Amino acid sequence: MHPAPHFPIGTLVDLGGERRRWFSYQDIENIALHHRREVMACRYDAIVGLARGGLYLATMLSQMTGIAHGTAYYDRAAGTVRLHNLPPHRTARLLLVEDVAGKGHTLERVRHALQERGAHVDLMVVCWDDLSRHVPDYYGAKLQAGERYLFAWERSQLAPTSPDRTGHDDLACWLTAFDLDGVFLEDVPAALYTSDLQAALAARDRLPALAPHPDWRSGDLIVSGRLEKDRDRTEAWLARHGLAPSRLLLRPSLDIPAAEFKRRALVELGITEYIESELAQAEHIAGLPHVVVWHYDCHARRNRRICTPA
Repeated sequence: MHPAPHFPIGTLVDLGGERRRWFSYQDIENIALHHRREVMACRYDAIVGLARGGLYLATMLSQMTGIAHGTAYYDRAAGTVRLHNLPPHRTARLLLVEDVAGKGHTLERVRHALQERGAHVDLMVVCWDDLSRHVPDYYGAKLQAGERYLFAWERSQLAPTSPDRTGHDDLACWLTAFDLDGVFLEDVPAALYTSDLQAALAARDRLPALAPHPDWRSGDLIVSGRLEKDRDRTEAWLARHGLAPSRLLLRPSLDIPAAEFKRRALVELGITEYIESELAQAEHIAGLPHVVVWHYDCHARRNRRICTPA
């Protein structure tokens, strides 16, 4: 086994009391950068990415090393393996790349299919743990007891995973939520709320709707810093302008800052993506590394990605 990177790979996040190690695309690149010289020294004939999770690391590694890139696909329903773009000679030395060395049979069956061709097969994964059926030759991180994994390409699969890792649910469900003020209508100046709250609320109720956000779809969620006590007038404004969110979440009280309320709500609801109108709030919410956060300029009608602070 080759040593793991000496720098941290993955970020621990708490998703509803469940400990997950979040692996970003930057983490995947860092694994490839760490192991690239070792991989080149082994003179592999091809790097074989196991679709889909292994393709990201395999492609990066192939680009960095100049080693040919093959692919493998395991059909769980049929129990069959399909191999593509492998070296023509059957005694090739191959590096099989996957996202996680799990407890199931995917790696075992793909590796067996390659070995049946006469290939010598080594294994690289992003992560593994004590439940893993195979110990990798190269890896990015070993999960500790009680940790689960979450990859950047699995943002939409935020439902809890089985600790025994026996289920295979690949259904993607990208869940987007929106801020309200500053996205669907202009923001009322903060000074007016301070000087005359009732006048500010009345002015807000009279505001026309802005042009729809380009990504808004009827049935998306709205998570707003408005107070729960304003629900009736907020729902009336939305109905007046033909906006129909599937859920409207409002802040219970002023005791919790708006950005923190939104951040907690996104975790509880398994939100994948959030559009926020205030930059400071967007930066706070982006502390959730698994959520894609956009700062929206309603005048330019343009999103800007806010990345997780370093």
